Amino acid sequence: MGIFKLPKGITNNIDRAVAHFVWQGDLEGHKVHWKAWRSICMSKFHGGLGMHADTPMNHALLARLAWKILENPQTLLARIYSAKYCRQQDFLHVQVGKSAMWGWRGILWGRDLLSTGLKWHLANGHHVPLTTNWIPGTHNPLAFDAAIQNAALQVDHLIHPSEGWNISGLENLFLPQLIPRILSIYLPVDQQTHSDHLYWSLESHGRYSVRSGYYQACNLTIHLSAATSTSKTTPIVPPAVWKKLWNAAIPEEIKFFLWRALSDACPTLQALLRRGKTTVAVYFRCGAAVETISHLLLDCTRSQHIWRVMQALKGMRESKFQNRLVGEETLNKGDGNLNGEEEEA
Repeated sequence: MGIFKLPKGITNNIDRAVAHFVWQGDLEGHKVHWKAWRSICMSKFHGGLGMHADTPMNHALLARLAWKILENPQTLLARIYSAKYCRQQDFLHVQVGKSAMWGWRGILWGRDLLSTGLKWHLANGHHVPLTTNWIPGTHNPLAFDAAIQNAALQVDHLIHPSEGWNISGLENLFLPQLIPRILSIYLPVDQQTHSDHLYWSLESHGRYSVRSGYYQACNLTIHLSAATSTSKTTPIVPPAVWKKLWNAAIPEEIKFFLWRALSDACPTLQALLRRGKTTVAVYFRCGAAVETISHLLLDCTRSQHIWRVMQALKGMRESKFQNRLVGEETLNKGDGNLNGEEEEA
């Protein structure tokens, strides 16, 4: 997976097997999958279970291989591929040839993912085209026409060797709101001894990681808007609630049940009715409302009675615990008084 691009059929079969295991524990039979696989693969703090989909993981691992080639072009693998495929264009811009090897195709596929998070760290601007990502907080910085965009201009055209940025040049080429961002970029005093270099903008240390690459691949391949879009019956849960749930000191089985309840992934009659598994959705114990997870746990009169009883039992237990503490303190004080009297005697 970290060397070749796997066919989509293989990755789909692996994902299907994992999804079967999540909902039924084996590969036999057929049970309802109460949550879409793409939603389960989202981060735990965004309503998913943090499962890894194989296609984005394959993409992220190949992007790591592309990062190694970009970071260390003198390695044997990088020199072989460069001599064979990068004779006319550099690694970041070379296109896939018709007769390219499968391994090279996978590396370029990972390169495409890597390019979405690469940014330039400026030193002198000699190697940085104006059309690339080099301004903080923007991906399309240019405001001039297509004729100038197609020109091979470098950032060093906007830098004076001794005075810094060329303000008039910036005003002619960029939108006014981008100029403060450009001026905030630090330029070294001795520009000739420093060189421009690429860094991975999704990590604070600037080096590529499979973790950040995986989530970047998910944002590109698994449409986040579709994964997070909710129907009328699906609750919208803020990330702070998910964080509190997964960090709670409770058994994992309870966490998983609460995740299902908050995600509307429980086998309620309403959910079964949506899937055509039943024709009746009214809760049979009270007969007062449709059987939803909120009605079962909170709104039903029977559930409210149970919560009141549990609250009363909790109060009784806390009262007994406090009385026990008071009794132990009294006994300790009594023992201390007895010991003092014995010493005086």
